Amino acid sequence: MSKKGAAVRIILAMLLTVLTITLVLGVGSVIGTVVLIVGVGWIFLSLIKLLSKKFNVSNHLAYKLNLGVTSVLLAWLIAELILRYGIATYSNYSEKNGGLFYISPYLVKESSWSSVWRSGEHVYKPNYKAFFNFKEHSYQLVTNSDGFRDKEYNSEHGLEKYIVFVLGDSFTEGKGVAMDLSWPQLLAKELSAAELQRKCYVINAGISGSDPIFELSLLEKSVEKYNPDIVIVAINKSDIDDIIVRGGLDRYDMDGVLNYADSPWWIGFYANSFLVRHFAHDVLDYNWLLIKENEMEQREKKAMDQMLLTLEKFESFANSKQFELLFVFHPTLEEMQGGRLELEPMITKMKASSNSLILNLLDYFNEHKQQNSPEDFYWPIDRHHNEKGYRLFAKGVKNYMISSDLIN
Repeated sequence: MSKKGAAVRIILAMLLTVLTITLVLGVGSVIGTVVLIVGVGWIFLSLIKLLSKKFNVSNHLAYKLNLGVTSVLLAWLIAELILRYGIATYSNYSEKNGGLFYISPYLVKESSWSSVWRSGEHVYKPNYKAFFNFKEHSYQLVTNSDGFRDKEYNSEHGLEKYIVFVLGDSFTEGKGVAMDLSWPQLLAKELSAAELQRKCYVINAGISGSDPIFELSLLEKSVEKYNPDIVIVAINKSDIDDIIVRGGLDRYDMDGVLNYADSPWWIGFYANSFLVRHFAHDVLDYNWLLIKENEMEQREKKAMDQMLLTLEKFESFANSKQFELLFVFHPTLEEMQGGRLELEPMITKMKASSNSLILNLLDYFNEHKQQNSPEDFYWPIDRHHNEKGYRLFAKGVKNYMISSDLIN
């Protein structure tokens, strides 16, 4: 074998290895698209070469077959580039915001190999630092020794103060703004300015991508250190999708290892090919979680039942540890535009059976729609709150805490 032939085989082996990994994990990028096309092309061209020898195909016919396959591959590549960068209908959140990769929602990221998460937990590693540069904004993420996007906790600072422990996802973490502009930090400033008999110390334990099951686990591990007087759990409709993918309280196996739901076998092709994405959504009627639309209602109902069960466990834990509990349901941009929370039936059911305080923050946001459009409170592409939205969020929670006599 010549050196040139050996080098070609090594390169092809490397490409096929990359392709295999991306297809199995469900990680996609334009590089993955090229590798996928090259891999498929190599397979077909090799078959043509093999069959040509076996059946004594003329050189002219073999040339035409090779040319035909090459033309199809080139057309495929052009179509992929147009669908990815021109039309971009089915770009995911990361891709829409300037990211290079599609990452499967079914990929367990809280693994031992992660440089971001504590192993087996949806909490950042201590003193983690990262800088995010999105299309609409850029910000720095810095965590303290507990993995929270907050200043370092000092128990002496909390003496003779209400300790307010805030749980939530990226909206609570403060995605898209500086740390001191997250709504828990703004809430701390609002409460500090209010004439309260007792001052408040607010701790932001919001983690991007979290959900109530992860948050309950985090609270159980944190309660002894922080000994909160009030726990606020921020909830939005994305939590339902998270539970569908990850499972409810059963997402941990007997050894405490995370196991998400199984992804479709074709997730890798979906991640790396926009043609596959269009076929999956437009023809086969899959949604962005790669679940058939006619199955989604049942999956959502099951997830809501799991959510309610989890929130009941929050209440039991609050009673046992003697802290006050406030559930805050906050709107997405689409819900604010539509004027209704998708989780409203859950709120109604909880109000009928729960003793905990429940705030539908959409009502407060709607009061400000006369002076502002819903789009004024969110990044148009990113869909998280901008500074104006986080400030309104904090004021709404502060007003409710005072009016409900949660603090005085």
